[in-house]
Amino acid sequence: MSASAKPDQQDILADDFWRYSVRLYGRPGVGENCLRLQDEAGVDVNVMLFCYWMGFRAARSLSTEDVRGLLEATGDWREGAVKPIRCLRRKLKALTADTPGSGFVYDAIKRCELAAERVKQRLLVGAAGAMELMNSQSSDAAQVALANIGTYFAAQGVGKTDWVKAAVAAINNAAADLAKEETSN
Repeated sequence: MSASAKPDQQDILADDFWRYSVRLYGRPGVGENCLRLQDEAGVDVNVMLFCYWMGFRAARSLSTEDVRGLLEATGDWREGAVKPIRCLRRKLKALTADTPGSGFVYDAIKRCELAAERVKQRLLVGAAGAMELMNSQSSDAAQVALANIGTYFAAQGVGKTDWVKAAVAAINNAAADLAKEETSN
């Protein structure tokens, strides 16, 4: 990874990454595939979304060293904040379903989880440093994004089973559609 970008630039890029992630995650089938990859294959969805963002936004390939640097820079936050909050939210979902008037607690924890995810994304952008991240459209951006996913999955030991390939293909198609929409606006 290269030296750090200026703080105001990092904020702009982190906000763009967040908006991109929300738009992509909200597309049909993407959220479900991301959750399955997370729960069954141990994928860090934020890192995966970062791989897509880097591919489609900058057509920038991530090396194994880049991916390891991202994981190292964000691992403590993932393990100490994101995962415990997610676990608590999932437990509360079942409890609040059977406890009238308690839904506000679940909603508050869900907001905390999203806030922790957003911090994780800021850490990813900060760890990426001064990489060229914006306005670098490329006709092969989809291939670069897929290569980034491949590099990330290899670094994490995620197997290339049929369902993993299908999930990644569905997310990649949604990301390609999003990129087409963004360039036509």
